Amino acid sequence: MVHRGLARRYARALFNAALEKDIIDPINEDVENFKELLETDPYLKGYLISPKILTEEKTALIDKAFGERANPLFIDFLLLLIDKKRFDHALEISEAYISIYEEHCGIVEAKVISAVSLDESQEAKLIEKLQLETNKEVRLTKVTDSKILGGLILFLEDKIVDGSVKFQLESLRRKLKEVKVY
Repeated sequence: MVHRGLARRYARALFNAALEKDIIDPINEDVENFKELLETDPYLKGYLISPKILTEEKTALIDKAFGERANPLFIDFLLLLIDKKRFDHALEISEAYISIYEEHCGIVEAKVISAVSLDESQEAKLIEKLQLETNKEVRLTKVTDSKILGGLILFLEDKIVDGSVKFQLESLRRKLKEVKVY
């Protein structure tokens, strides 16, 4: 596993270069497409990190695969990763870049776990409330888990709000155990 600091430093360098050239949106799109490709094609990553493959062959593959479709800054960045033998960290660097980009754009990821699926109205109300509270655009990921019995568990930035029935019942059980009967 890559050291988070290394991935973040490379991602920050790419972001700063893109910001300087005023192309953070196109670079983010390239990064997201590249990340998706790495996640769906393990052979590509294996080929590009293999010590048996010459750097020139890796460079040619990058040019052929991305040359016409991606921004030249992003191509240069991929070539830098190959040159510095950091391509094995490309996925983590991509994730770090996307995180930096979203932070810059005021986008926050929220995850909600509910016992039953939220309908569109409930989802819209929740997003609206979270956006008012954070002053950021909220991207909501929904998960259904019947084990929580009812209510919601919300993960937002570095906060967890557990309003599940299961948590409330466990909390009540702990309090009842503390009660001393004479």
